Parts: sequence; structure tokens; C-alpha cells
Amino acid sequence: MSHPRDSDKHEGEQPRKRPRLHDASQPAFEVAPKFKRDGDRIVGVFTNNTHSWAVVVRLAEHAKEANVGITDYASPSDVELFWDAIYKTRYTDFQVYEIDLQGNVLHLTDLEVPPELRSKGRSEKPADDEEEFRETLNTRTAALPTNVGASTGKKPAEVKKHQITMFDLALLHKIFGEQLTASIIEMDDNSRSGRKGFRFRYSKPIKDKQEREEAHMLVRRVFNMRIVSETMQDNTIRFTANPPKQPTNAKQPTNARPENRPARVPKSDELFNTMYGEHLHFTVYKENRDTQELLNWMAANLSIHTHNFQTAGTKDRRAATVQRFSGNRIEPEALARLNTQMRGARIGNFSRQKQPLSMGDSNGNMFVITLRDCHFPREHGLDQDAKLALAHSTVESAISKLNENGFINYYGLQRFGTMDVGTHEIGKKILKNDWKGAVDLILHYKPEALAAYHQGDESTFFRDERYRAAALHKWATGSKWGEVMPMLPKRFVAETTLIKFLGQEKNGKMPQRNNFQGALLQIQRPIKTMYLHAYQSFVWNAAAGKRLEMHGLKVVEGDLIFCSTYDARAGVKQDVQDEVDELGEIIVQPATYDRSFSTKNQFEQAHMLTNKDIESGKFSIHDVVLPLPGTEMEYPTNLGNFYETFMGSEQGGGLDPRDMRRSKRDFTLSGDYRKILAKPLDKAEFEIKLYSNDDEQLAPTDIDRLIAQGKVPQNFRAWMTAKEAAEKAAPEKAAPEKEAPAGESGISEEQKIAVILKLKLGSGAYATMAIRELSRGGITPYKRPEEPQAE
Repeated sequence: MSHPRDSDKHEGEQPRKRPRLHDASQPAFEVAPKFKRDGDRIVGVFTNNTHSWAVVVRLAEHAKEANVGITDYASPSDVELFWDAIYKTRYTDFQVYEIDLQGNVLHLTDLEVPPELRSKGRSEKPADDEEEFRETLNTRTAALPTNVGASTGKKPAEVKKHQITMFDLALLHKIFGEQLTASIIEMDDNSRSGRKGFRFRYSKPIKDKQEREEAHMLVRRVFNMRIVSETMQDNTIRFTANPPKQPTNAKQPTNARPENRPARVPKSDELFNTMYGEHLHFTVYKENRDTQELLNWMAANLSIHTHNFQTAGTKDRRAATVQRFSGNRIEPEALARLNTQMRGARIGNFSRQKQPLSMGDSNGNMFVITLRDCHFPREHGLDQDAKLALAHSTVESAISKLNENGFINYYGLQRFGTMDVGTHEIGKKILKNDWKGAVDLILHYKPEALAAYHQGDESTFFRDERYRAAALHKWATGSKWGEVMPMLPKRFVAETTLIKFLGQEKNGKMPQRNNFQGALLQIQRPIKTMYLHAYQSFVWNAAAGKRLEMHGLKVVEGDLIFCSTYDARAGVKQDVQDEVDELGEIIVQPATYDRSFSTKNQFEQAHMLTNKDIESGKFSIHDVVLPLPGTEMEYPTNLGNFYETFMGSEQGGGLDPRDMRRSKRDFTLSGDYRKILAKPLDKAEFEIKLYSNDDEQLAPTDIDRLIAQGKVPQNFRAWMTAKEAAEKAAPEKAAPEKEAPAGESGISEEQKIAVILKLKLGSGAYATMAIRELSRGGITPYKRPEEPQAE
């Protein structure tokens, strides 16, 4: 349908100023009196001369987007294209499959180690399963005496080397009993001395969640992280000893049991290093697990450093993702054995390669996204068949526009973190050399989360956020780092690093307490660069909005495009000559993987278009790029002094885009270029389904297919479904009953509409920005009951 606001525009030209949905006081539609507030939404009826339909604008999501510069759309803002849906209701509703450099979509299809990759002369019998260890445990612990000293064969005075006070010993006895406490102490002693012992120990079921959390923290503190505790599905706690680090020159046994075999392949093993390559490549499937978290777990269980693993990039946590890993001289059997221990993940499709993976070694991702509880314009009063027909026509029109025009290539909200303070704000402080300000932001916590911790309130903040607030409050109020660490969840790596460095003690003092720059330099490089790149992304988002506001979708003089694009379109021939030595002989360069350095520029250069280039008609808006601020960047002239003005403002941090070099190399930004618009690599596809149960899996994952083949146990998701059930059972905030606004009712609770979207996007493009374009912002993430409601 034609829109009255577009009637006086030339065909295909973008309006100079599009309505924005982020200002709650001024809704984008000129019918404000007909809208009313409903929690974090604005709901109401849009009416024009011929149609009337319901509109839902989720204020909280639009406010978050506007704060990081996400404000516009690639296609004209016709409100009739607006439709409402929820994504990530379940972890597996958001599936991400990495695309390799050859264009193949990665899938996990095989968990077995190929015969040609197996180590010679070693048994292929897998490690004993947990049930056998339980039986062993019950048999062994039944004979243990209840006295700690007797159970370990030591005098009571020798227990001091475990640094267990009588008070802590009493607490352990109270929670676990004397017999299990003695067994855990023995396991710790065996592990530290290198003696073999039980693999697992189990407590009795502890139903109270608070009591379980206190038990975990007690074990972590008393044994100084040497004992790992984990809650099982039946509410028992499983204890495992962290193996001691092996000396680099330690000889590995050749006749070790399968579970104790070395994970590393010896450097002298010509079979792996020469014939197959020393880098083991494998596919990892994970659900609701962070890439770095899983990598750390794998490294700890193989007793190797995380630096031995490489990936092409990280993947979402709250999703089902498939990606490729590589490991340096790692036995595939050692990795395959982890499949019996890891939760929410599986490893397979092993191969040997001569080269490791490196960041960016992918051509993007394929997304399979299930959009639930979909509502469409003018659906009120229609029967089920008519609603399905309306859904099909609306989504088909939106998909068609997405395939044709693409979407603004914004950096999505994930780029800016999930905590109260955006990662770009931290990056801004670092670039201003405000070291203390950056540390303060990283260690910032919500007072409401601290109050929830003290009140035992589980309905407003997640457990990790409550314990993080409590730990950071202890640090801020003068506690020593050793008292803070047991309370701080492991996944907060930056906070842990800062507190450990700042809290170093020497002669009863903390000499590094105010060395904030030194503390920041201790943070892992990927995390440090994440802060800086988030600031670059923030500036880029703002620049993209300004560019489209000023010039729309036209290519204008001063736009930048990649030099390779310009050369290809303009027919520029590259003058390539063979390099010769002083004797005139052609120099044969070694393959890239044999070089100690790369001669290729880190970033592709950009060309500025002239009027003559524009008149040639060889370039479109899909070729135009914008710079991320850095030392090597050229800035477009058609934006005036936008970069200088924006970055120099208080919002931009008072920075100079042409002065991004810092005394510390880790804090210097060289910059990059990014296309303004992105399009699906192939035509996006969709499927519409009816469903009645939110727990129904509407789009099968790789694990679902492996379960159907009997290669993965049926209870693979038992731990996760229990967690989801607990989340959904969490008490919601009480709210008065309210009448549903006209046109919002849709299909009954028994039959809801779901749209399953399948699209491929290039590296760096955000699927959330694509689905935002599809619905004009109506598709929003599922808000779990225990998440705080937006004000």
C-alpha cells in the first residue's frame, strides 16, 4: 500500500527524516490519545482512512537501542509493516550455524573420532560412566571411619596443611556430614600429591537453593578452588578435584588409563605433525553457554592452557550455536571423552589441519530463528485461516523488502554488554586515559541487586548479578580480595582480574591499590579490546544514522567505498609485477601459513567517490562504507565535521577522531570500515506454524537430530529444562488486571502463530538488526519472569 508520507518522494528515494520510535513521550504515530501505557509497552489502535489495527511499541527495547544510536530503518517507515513477535523464548529458538571460508554451513553430525586420527597402540575403551563411579563411591565411602584424621591416615595436626580451621570443619560436617567431609579432604590430598583416587563424590540431595549456594561457596573458599562443586539434576552436589598443573618437562605415562591419558600430542609424533597436521579442528555445539566459558572448562579438564584453542569468533550465550574450534597438538580421544561430562554441549566432526583457526576465519552465520506469539495488523476478528493468510502475506512482504533493500548494518545491543554500564562507556574512559573512571565502571553494581541479595529476593535479579553486587560491595567497603573471590561468580573475569591485582598484599599493605592503569593492563586482551571496539561501534551507529538522515539511500559525492569494489566496478587494472632479487631472479614467496608475518594490510583501504563516479551509475548505497574511528582512517566529507563534533561532545567523550594513538599499544585503535547496509547472503526464507505449547521445539537443532539417531542421550537438556522451568515459575510482579486493548487479542492461547526465519548473514552482521528491520522493531527478546521490569 502507498503511504501518504511517501507520495511526494521520487521512486526509491529515502525520506530525509524518518520517524523514530524511541521517544515514549512522542510516539511515532500521530494518534497518541488512542495509546495507553501497559507495563513496558505502548499499545493502541492505529487508524487511517481505510484500516484499523493494533500496534505495540516496546519502550524499553527502543530506549536501549536509541542509547547506542540504533534509530532508523532501511526501508520507508510504513507502519502497516509493523508486526509483533517474541524471540528467544527458549534457548533453542535462536540457532546460529557458522559458515566456513568455503561457504559451507557447519553442522555437528558425528561425535566419533575417525579411525585414521586415533592414537596407535591405545585402548579405545571409553572412561567409566558416572553411575559406575557412584557405585564405587558408595562402596568405598561406606568403609570410611567418621573421624577426619583416621580417614586420611594422618594425625589431626597434619590436617592443618589443608588450612581447614575447626570452625570450617564444623560447617563442612554440618552440611555434608563427617563421612563425606573426610572423603572430600582425602580427594583433595590425593589430587595435590598426584595419587589416584575417586573421580567423583556426591552429597545427599539438598533441596533448599540458598543452602546449596552456601555449600558451593564454602567448598570454594575452604579448598581454595581445588575442589569443583556442581549441582546435579537431583539436587545432589558433585565434587571433582582440579588436577594439579603438570611441570612442562614432566613425562607422561604411556600406559595410562583412558581418563588419565595426556591430552597433548607429543611434538615428536610425526604421524600427527607431518602427515595430518598438528592442529585438531572440531565442531562444537552448545546451548546457553558462553564460548569463552566453555573454552575455559575444556582447557581446565584437559589440564592445558586456553591459548591452545582458537576460534573464528564468539557466539551468543542464550542460543543454540555451532562453530568450529582448533586446538594445537591435542588428542581427539581426549576431547571426545569430554562429551560424557559437559553440560549443554557436544564435540565432534574431528579433522587434522596444518593451520589453526584465527579470528575472522568465517564467511558469516546462518540463523534459524523461531519468532513466537506473532500478531499482525488488522488480525482482530479474523478466523484462524484468515489470520494465517494475513500472517503469510505480511511476513512475505517484509521478507521481500529485506531481501531487496537489506537493513542498516548497526552494531546490535549485544555489542554493548548486558550489565547496567555499557561497555562503550568503559571504552570511552580508557581512551580518555581516565583509568580510575574505567575501573570504577567495571566494578559498578546496582544497589537494587545488593538489596535483593540481602533480602533473598530471587524474583528481580539473577543469582550471578546478586552475588556480583554483594562481592563488589564487600570490596568497595574495605574487604580483602581473598574474602571477595569466593563470592564473585567465575564468569566475571574482568572484575576478578582487577580485584586480584589491586588487592595484592605486601607486608600487610596493598601497594597496587591505586595502580588503576596497571590493573586494566592485566585484563585479558580480548576483553580490553571489547571495551574499545564497543566505543568505536557506538560512534559508527551514530554516524550511520546521521548519514541516512542527511542523504537517504542515494550515493552522493564524498561517500567512501572499498578500493577493491571501486577497482572492480571502474575496471581499474592492477599492475602486478613479479618481485626479483639483485640477480634478476623471480622471488618465490612462501605460502601465507609459512610466513612469520603477513604482508597484507590489516584493513582494506577506502576510496572517496567523486561526481564523475556517481554519474557512472556503477555504485549503490550497498557499496558505501563508514569508518570506525582510528589512526588509519579516512573520513567522508559529505558528513561535514560530524565525527569531530560528535566525538568531541560530552556524549562522545571529548575525543579527537584523528588522535586515536595511545602510549599503550593495547589502547591504540587503528580503525576499520563497515558497510552502511547489509543484505542476506542468500534469499531469506520463512515458514509459519501453529503451536499451543511454548516448550514445543518448532525448529529441530543438530542435537535433536543426533538424539533421534540415538547418538546423544534423551536427557541431554534435562539440566536446562529444569532451569527454564524454575525461571518460568519465579513469582512475577503483581499487577492489576487490565482489559486487553482493541485488536490485540489475536489467536487463542491454544493456537498461536510462530514464524520460523532462516537467513544467512555475512561476518559482523547482527541477526537482531535484520529481524528489527522485518517488523519495524516489533520483534523483541523474551523477558524472563525474574528479570526486572523496565520503568
